[in-house]
Amino acid sequence: MPSGAQLTMSPYDTYSNLGEDYLNKYGRTMIGKKGFKSLTFENIDRKKSFLTFEECLSYYVSQVVRDGGSTVNLPAVFKMTTEDGSPMSSNDYFLNYLELKIVNAIENSFRCAGMCQVGLFYYKSPTYLGAPKDTCLL
Repeated sequence: MPSGAQLTMSPYDTYSNLGEDYLNKYGRTMIGKKGFKSLTFENIDRKKSFLTFEECLSYYVSQVVRDGGSTVNLPAVFKMTTEDGSPMSSNDYFLNYLELKIVNAIENSFRCAGMCQVGLFYYKSPTYLGAPKDTCLL
């Protein structure tokens, strides 16, 4: 936890309080709703969880690097598409991953997430801070 930061609510409570309709906009659910990916939180075993979106993405990117993409399809895991809406290749996704390093600097400076629309998670800020409220473009 960053120096001086106080954990006032667990990530589970924070994301539960957003409401199912809000989470569903991002394809997520807290109640196991069919057709949505369940959000799960692990407070005991850090080997079973990610503190930040960056940790999660880095984990899957490292698998692609290690096995050449034979076991992990990044665009399917993270539901990424190109500007025209077509599915992104793993190679394209890997290049976008490198661009996220720049996004990290912006997020840290302005306490925002996403460019055109706010995301469900910050890229590098821990989940215990809750969901982002502002986009990085004004």
